[in-house]
Amino acid sequence: MAESSVELPANEEIKQLSHDIVREGNQYAVPLIRDFYTFLAALDEEAYTGLADLDVKDAQSEMPPRAWRDCLSILQKQGIVEKSRGTTTKYRLDSE
Repeated sequence: MAESSVELPANEEIKQLSHDIVREGNQYAVPLIRDFYTFLAALDEEAYTGLADLDVKDAQSEMPPRAWRDCLSILQKQGIVEKSRGTTTKYRLDSE
């Protein structure tokens, strides 16, 4: 098997993250990250009518589909998402 190398971006944090993700024992990380971004994409589209619509379908990870919407309060506290005005069930990604 021939060795190959890839030039990573100069940002040290990105380099470290890439090594952390593929490190032995972290095989679960990539499917988990894919599911998280699937959840964020659904949230960003704002096409959902209720929180159940945010459940990740065809999940790649072992995270229960409903678990992602349980993360909304944490994401809201961190300023990553905010509740849409005029409704109690709509959230959107913060644009700042």
